[in-house]
Amino acid sequence: MTLLPEALAKEGLSEIDLAGGKGLERLFVKALENVQGDERDIVLISMTYGPDRNGRFLANLGVLSQPGAAKRVNVLATRSKWKTVIYHSFDIGRLDANTSAGAVAFLQLWNKTTKSSIIQPTVIPASDLDPEDDLDTAFKLMDKRLKVERFSVHRFPRFIAGYERDKPHRYIICFYFTGLYAPLQKASDIARLKGAGWVLRRIPADRWRADPSEGLAGIYQRMVSAALKQFEL
Repeated sequence: MTLLPEALAKEGLSEIDLAGGKGLERLFVKALENVQGDERDIVLISMTYGPDRNGRFLANLGVLSQPGAAKRVNVLATRSKWKTVIYHSFDIGRLDANTSAGAVAFLQLWNKTTKSSIIQPTVIPASDLDPEDDLDTAFKLMDKRLKVERFSVHRFPRFIAGYERDKPHRYIICFYFTGLYAPLQKASDIARLKGAGWVLRRIPADRWRADPSEGLAGIYQRMVSAALKQFEL
């Protein structure tokens, strides 16, 4: 629990020094009991427990065995917007034999994390374009329009995501169509994207079909505006 603060103190630093420049806090490193109120796109969790040199796994899990640990784990489970990665040096399933509320809560978090699926985007438009697929058409036209620009796009099953080429790990804008067979219209989907800091732009499918060039006209400027919004956050 105190290893991180002590290591930082030896270097004359504190957790505040781990934050990004200009107060943006791109990165933080904190112990389990100190993550309340913080969130990031991606959270990396290190168990810090494991077998001893003889291969024995002790039931004492430190903070996970203390009162209130389950509540802390539940807070930790909601700190990432998009992805949680857990690093460990023992079989997490062994927590099943530990009856502490914290261990049980962490095992539930592990099960939820390992069952989560990742949807990989389409990064290059297909050569055999389906003219009846509005998303396919829009993706190919947007990709062509932005070919030499600072932005680019990827296609997901129900929307097109835009990003800056020098920051390919972070999407900044979502172009979604209304009037499609499977549109992005669920309030939960839209709220989740907004919560991740994306700018959402709705495009009526019938207008796009009528005049794709008009739909393309403001694409670049909308992405510039989305990038500026990210900078302000």
